[in-house]
Parts: sequence; C-alpha cells; structure tokens
Amino acid sequence: MNYLKLYKNIYDKSILLLHKGNVSFNLISYILEMLEESIINQEEDKSVRKKFNNILVESLQNMGHHSKQLGNTSNSDLILVVSKKGFYKIITGNLIENINVPDLEKSLVEINSMDPDELRAYYKKVMANETFSDKGTAGLGFIDMARKTGQKLEYQFYKMDDKYSYFAFQVKVDKKNDKTKPRMTVVKSDDES
Repeated sequence: MNYLKLYKNIYDKSILLLHKGNVSFNLISYILEMLEESIINQEEDKSVRKKFNNILVESLQNMGHHSKQLGNTSNSDLILVVSKKGFYKIITGNLIENINVPDLEKSLVEINSMDPDELRAYYKKVMANETFSDKGTAGLGFIDMARKTGQKLEYQFYKMDDKYSYFAFQVKVDKKNDKTKPRMTVVKSDDES
C-alpha cells in the first residue's frame, strides 16, 4: 500500500464528504444539511445547487432502499462526494442480495439505453402505472437521476459470496447549467485550416 498516496487522498480538498459505515436516516439528514451548506458556499448557480441536492437525495434514498444490513457486523455502506473543476461526483456503495442484482441491472441497462425524450415518457408511464416494488420504489430515482443529469448512470456489481454483491454507483452533476449557459460552437474558417 502506498501510504503517501493514501495520505494525500485523505486530505484531498476536492472531497466534500467521505463516510464508510452504517447509513441511518439520522445520518442522511445530517449529511444533507452539511452538504447543502457546503454547496451554498462554493456554488453560485442556484439551479446547479438544486440539481446537486436532488441527485444527492435520490442517491441516498437509493442506498436506503437497496442496502442490505448484515446484523452486528461492520457495514460496508460508502458515500463519497467530490467537487472537481467542472462537476460534482456522488459515489455510493452498499451490499445487496444477489437475488436482486438481475432486476436492478436490467432496470439500469434499460434507463441507460434511453434518450431524454424516452426517459421523460418512461418516467410518466411508471408514475401512471404505479408499478412499485416491495420496497416501495419503482426505479423512479434512477430514472430521475438520468433525466436531471442528462448522463448515463455508472454502476458495477461485485459478487462478494453466494448471498451478497457489492453495488457501486456513481453519478456526475455538471457545475454549469446548460439551460442558462448556451454551449459555444467554434467553427473554423477555411483560412484557419
């Protein structure tokens, strides 16, 4: 293990939050309150702050819905929030039962295959059908995150043993709001070629 690299990573100023351990509703409330204050201090664009907060809430709720607690053993839940030059990244990780992996992966693949118009229609369809799982969700959080970020959802399943897998999930929130700041296109003239 490279201890110098580990030390530098621990004191990386881009890390807004790093938590490993049990995630409770009280902890989630505290995290949301703390990060909201931190984002207000560093992000001028209110719409980006709102989007970040919405995505953070969805990510943490996702953990709550899909996480498997292992009794008295130390929990492997992970929450990491970083602020880079052009984006925020929210990374979560938690154990889930292997039996739930195929349905969750199928849902994520389906969401990632859709364009923005298809996502909007799918969101409305799921809401209208009220097709909720036994955990009270319909995958709306994942659909909403894909819609709000305009990006593919990144995830990985790591099989731990015959019963559990580790579900690693990350979503990126751009710091600039594309709706308020139009993209600039640079066109080269024939003289510049």
